[in-house]
Amino acid sequence: MTLDIPLNWTKTIEPQVIPKLDIDEEQRVNLKITPPADVSVGRYEVRLRTTGLSDNQPVNAEDKTAIMEIQAETSVIGTVLLVLLILGLVSRNGGIRNSSLKKIIIVEGTACHGIKCNV
Repeated sequence: MTLDIPLNWTKTIEPQVIPKLDIDEEQRVNLKITPPADVSVGRYEVRLRTTGLSDNQPVNAEDKTAIMEIQAETSVIGTVLLVLLILGLVSRNGGIRNSSLKKIIIVEGTACHGIKCNV
């Protein structure tokens, strides 16, 4: 059994050899594939190749291919700090202040701004 992996990745196959399998018998094989610490975000292909013997004749099985997708890590703390920073900038730079809001109310044909009414 061989495992083709991207450059600088590591692999572990246990067991590497299965000495005998009877008809309809199954055995689990554990594969551990580890990308390097500095791996880039993207999609990577991993291929498993298996061979065996039947009546002392080599038998090649169908290769299996898996796509490994590495996604960017999300930082909850970083996101919270960014939101707090934005909120702080908005409130400090006069974003939305109660004193700058004007409420216009029309009461029986009279326009009122805040509490002062123009009659």
